[in-house]
Amino acid sequence: MRSRVLRILFIVLAVIASLVQNIVLSPGKLDNIVGIAAAAGGDTLVAQVEGGDLVFRMADKRGVYRQTMKIRQTSGGETSSVADFAVDDSARVYLIRDYADALTQEYLRQDLEVYDLSRWFSKRVAVHPLENEAGVRYKWLSLSSVAVLMGVNGDASELTRAAFDPADLAKKGTPASKGTRTYSIDPAEGIYRAVPASSQVAYATMSGKVYLAAEGAAAAEIYPARELRELMYPMFIAPYDGEHVLIGEQESGDISLLNLADGSTSVLQGGSERFTGVSNYAPSDILTASVRDGENYTAVVRNSSTGFYELIVSEAGSYSVVGRLTSGLLFKVLSMLGGTALYFVGLLLLYAFAVAVASQVRGSRTILLKLAFSALPLLAVALVLFGVFSYNAYSDSISGSFQKQVEDEGNLLTALFGTESFNEIEYPYDYTTEGYRYLDQQMRTRAVYT
Repeated sequence: MRSRVLRILFIVLAVIASLVQNIVLSPGKLDNIVGIAAAAGGDTLVAQVEGGDLVFRMADKRGVYRQTMKIRQTSGGETSSVADFAVDDSARVYLIRDYADALTQEYLRQDLEVYDLSRWFSKRVAVHPLENEAGVRYKWLSLSSVAVLMGVNGDASELTRAAFDPADLAKKGTPASKGTRTYSIDPAEGIYRAVPASSQVAYATMSGKVYLAAEGAAAAEIYPARELRELMYPMFIAPYDGEHVLIGEQESGDISLLNLADGSTSVLQGGSERFTGVSNYAPSDILTASVRDGENYTAVVRNSSTGFYELIVSEAGSYSVVGRLTSGLLFKVLSMLGGTALYFVGLLLLYAFAVAVASQVRGSRTILLKLAFSALPLLAVALVLFGVFSYNAYSDSISGSFQKQVEDEGNLLTALFGTESFNEIEYPYDYTTEGYRYLDQQMRTRAVYT
């Protein structure tokens, strides 16, 4: 009778703990967003930082997700960051991942990793090193019938574009290349984001312009192709077809189609024009976007009242707002069952340990053995608490050291550069000024940890 009551009690406690973990403490707010990728059927792949993990969730236009995966950002003395990612129609995720030393943040390597969200376990299906003799660091990934990786060399004077068959990338082994192209670019302008355009590459620069790069020719400015007198750089740029790209203009907020041949633009939606059925937001509110085509995309906006992000999802011109992410019913039930089972087993093990210690204490004939057995649980708890305290103190010490180094480097750069010189590069299109070149030189001579 007593054992039955205890089992019922443990089950109740396990269910309560699982409910708290999966419902009460379940993340839902759209904060700490690393990036988004528009998927088929109005779905969106959302990447968020949660603790020391990077969590990907495939959510529909109501914010309900049924597929998820988690990637550790720090492991084995290495930290990792994701430069760019994309998702195909089969829920396979392709991401460019940079690795650095966890203590010094020294760059180590770069991989292209492929994950299958439809799997329950072992979601990572392939890893392809991106080492190359030219020293190219890949930063952008575009996915259609082919997977296109784009990156720049060390001095940012060349842009490299490499194409692969997505089916080959989803297999182990070295994928067959479908062609590599190299383009000359203007290092003074820098690149914010690059997208393929037929055999060419269109890219938005750090100074607020759009350039078109072709093999064997210098990159040509196509937008705005005039002297900039106001802040007017694209908020996002996305491939459309071989002759056009989509851009979101910062100043007007317009979503426009940019003709790569003559630089002309045609407005698809005005910046102040409210989204159909979404009275709170207009294109001018977009912070960033992932675009499949002119009518299918996902944009990130910020809710001014709550301070959290929200998603505007456009599916064939029909708009919806996602304010938080929630798991699907089946996913929630399975998580509940799994959590309940784990908590129940944990309670049973804890109870069995307590019973074993108590029986040893009662059965021992000497005071010394009784004291030893009664002290074991306290000793175990003390060791665990000491380990947790030591780890946290050591981790905080290292983090504080790096934070102090960042502050010292920043203060030194500020002292060297001076407030008046900083004012010379107040706007992005001042990248070619002498003041900017001096700041760039000073920053390149120091190890600034971020």
